[in-house]
Amino acid sequence: MEAALSYNITNDTEHRQAIAQMIALEKDNENGKNEDRINEIGDAVVKYEESQGHTPEPPRTLQGILEVEMYKRRMNQRALAKALEITETRLSEFMRGKRELNIDLAKKIHVILGIDGNIILELTTNAELLEKNVKGMQLTQPSHSEWDYLRKPL
Repeated sequence: MEAALSYNITNDTEHRQAIAQMIALEKDNENGKNEDRINEIGDAVVKYEESQGHTPEPPRTLQGILEVEMYKRRMNQRALAKALEITETRLSEFMRGKRELNIDLAKKIHVILGIDGNIILELTTNAELLEKNVKGMQLTQPSHSEWDYLRKPL
């Protein structure tokens, strides 16, 4: 068993090498044998990127949050529609801005994906309508940054 190594990235060259190493390890990751090393290097990459100001801005739309969720869960739009128990067409229209968010979809996003109800309301153009009609959503002020959930692993 390989001993845990401390991985530290101090410049852009090491950053590129670390990413290349992660990709190579991922390709040869039968039965998760490289998982610990991939996570260790990944943590070092994130730490370096954050220290250099490379962190992306949080999504500013509900559609953006859903895109992040699809990425985190390794889902395509079809799989997300199935998870939310809606048609692919309905999700596609919502994602493209052709359809407004309704109460049913807002509740499913909250319950199934675990997205804070406050964030859904804040990012919705007709928040007043939703606030009056939503039942079963916990509308409490979060004690943490609104975007912390994006950094949490699934």
